[in-house]
Amino acid sequence: MSGMRRLLRQRGMILGMMALGLVPIVALGAPSPRIYYPQVAESGAGPALKAQIARGRYLVKLSDCLACHTDHGNGPEGKPFAGGFPIKTPFGAIYASNITPDKTTGIGNWTFKQFDQAVRYGISPHGFLFAAMPFNYYDKMSRQQVLDMWEYLRRVPAVNQKNKPLGMPAPFSWRWTQFGWRFLFFNPTGPLKPDPERSAEWNRGRFIVDGPGHCGACHTPHNFLGAAERQHFLQGSSISGMWAPNITSLTTKAASIQTVTRVFSDNRGLGGGKLVGPMLDAIDHSLKFMTPADMRAVAVYLRTVSSERASGPSPVPMKDVDLALGGQTFKKHCAACHASGAGGAPIVGNAKDWRALSRMPLYILYENTWHGVGIMPAKGGCKDCSSRSLTSTVVYMLKHSRPGAGDKGPQAAGSPSASAVGGAGSPGNVVSLTVGERVFKTSCAACHATGIAGAPRYGNHADWASRLKQGLSPLYKNTLHGIGAMPPKGGCAGCDVDQIKSAVDYMVAGSGGKTMVESSLKNN
Repeated sequence: MSGMRRLLRQRGMILGMMALGLVPIVALGAPSPRIYYPQVAESGAGPALKAQIARGRYLVKLSDCLACHTDHGNGPEGKPFAGGFPIKTPFGAIYASNITPDKTTGIGNWTFKQFDQAVRYGISPHGFLFAAMPFNYYDKMSRQQVLDMWEYLRRVPAVNQKNKPLGMPAPFSWRWTQFGWRFLFFNPTGPLKPDPERSAEWNRGRFIVDGPGHCGACHTPHNFLGAAERQHFLQGSSISGMWAPNITSLTTKAASIQTVTRVFSDNRGLGGGKLVGPMLDAIDHSLKFMTPADMRAVAVYLRTVSSERASGPSPVPMKDVDLALGGQTFKKHCAACHASGAGGAPIVGNAKDWRALSRMPLYILYENTWHGVGIMPAKGGCKDCSSRSLTSTVVYMLKHSRPGAGDKGPQAAGSPSASAVGGAGSPGNVVSLTVGERVFKTSCAACHATGIAGAPRYGNHADWASRLKQGLSPLYKNTLHGIGAMPPKGGCAGCDVDQIKSAVDYMVAGSGGKTMVESSLKNN
């Protein structure tokens, strides 16, 4: 049978199963608001049981159960663990189920054996679970660990909320067809056994990453049947339209252990940028609850992971790199963030910011630039840039950010000056839409044209509606002092107050507030 299994896997058969193996390719919904873990009833529980419940709570957090099993897109109506959250697939939506102890709509009538079967083997009392449920990672947990989770979940507040039907048409909604996918790609081996050649800390990190943390669900490429390509373990992959970057030793060993742990504690990427999207959700709902010891264990393990490079976009050879072209592209498309540090972007000319990045292979930096990572959009916002332009720009930034490179800060690297954004001969003490347009194109468009990190998009009335109600004064103040991911003056350190006000006026006038701006300019 093992030979037949290999043959079928190699030749990709079971396509006769209507390609239902594609169902595991999922995308989560929009970034969620912050959600909370409820208090549980522990009355009458002795010390041993309380300790077990606490262990279960911690494992539930590590497993990120709350993120999918709570309809957090439904505001306060989304009750913890009551299900209803849509998990999108190419064929429709799978709605996470109610796992509260409600006896009618939840798992209140389940036995522990049924719960264990669902968590570690993907088989519920209703049939096979789709692999949107990461049972192929949870199977690394022991029976005792799942029992701890059970003791916690059976004490969370019961919520009577019916499960939503699958949002997929037949035959994609037929659960029995998952047999083919499971036959090919799911071979449970039982609890993860410690490697005696490794430290307890390393083994703990491996358990979290390969087991309940299910890091590979996002950071490992998947084949067209939705199965993880283990030979490319943690080499990076797209999830929910965003790039989950390479987190093998090629990147994590380039950074210090402390830098890696700050990803979980401070929501910062290895390059310092702010995290957004699915990773930010994973941290807010799960990874930030790790103990410092577990954060360190994960970092220790990741710094040893090695796997084959996956196919993907590649930089041009170094002989084709043009530093002059890279400098031009940087000044036009990258300086707004990388000259000011907007959103935590590593500042060109600051060797400390680039210390870890400079130790990574060029193809990984190029890959992150191509796909976009954190708040940086794909190709750094330069949609028309060629591979040669992007490679040249990355090399240019690296060259000007190594120790002793000679750059003295953002201005030397291409940060726009006041005269550059104002235009030759433009007065420095006049608020003008013409000046505002120049400032916008030079310093603001990188974020406000694409909506990076939630920046209101120029011309999008819906994005600006609530802001326009505040009036211009608060908008001026926020822009001058910085707010959220936006640095003071939007990163245009050389701009004066009137130029910043001009930029705000220009964006407001083009986004539904033209009358407000005209009135302000007339009165001034």
